[in-house]
Amino acid sequence: MTDRAKDSSGPPGTGTPGTGTPGTGTPGTGTPGTGPPGTGTPGTGTPISSIPNLGPASEAAFARAGITSAEQLRALGADEAYLRLLKSGNAPHFIGYYVIVMGLQGRPWNDCKGAEKAALRQKFDALKARVPRKGRSELDAALDFFGVIEKPGQ
Repeated sequence: MTDRAKDSSGPPGTGTPGTGTPGTGTPGTGTPGTGPPGTGTPGTGTPISSIPNLGPASEAAFARAGITSAEQLRALGADEAYLRLLKSGNAPHFIGYYVIVMGLQGRPWNDCKGAEKAALRQKFDALKARVPRKGRSELDAALDFFGVIEKPGQ
């Protein structure tokens, strides 16, 4: 163990818990786990809700998809993370996708406009097409796309 690790003067995650002076680095700079992105130990790293635009509901959805830290989300990127959300059963939602994109860029969600928004819509549609929704006919999928399927309980 180095002197730096003993006195916890480095970034968080580099010292011995409960000893010395708390780290002075940027919060969340510790590594969430080893191996491929998205495989870190659950509950380690910076909370996903520390990313702009993402709150507790997003954090819970990402956890169901196996993404448990902001570091994992950043390492995966918006597209792969969104694919994992879809594969874990989350319904596709364009605003939900671009909220992630904007948040990872440190921008407010409503900053997405014009040509940028149109380009993100194309990426979203391509991602959505990669994950077939189970138990739905093509007609149901088309009606849902245009927003004319009544939701249960309405």
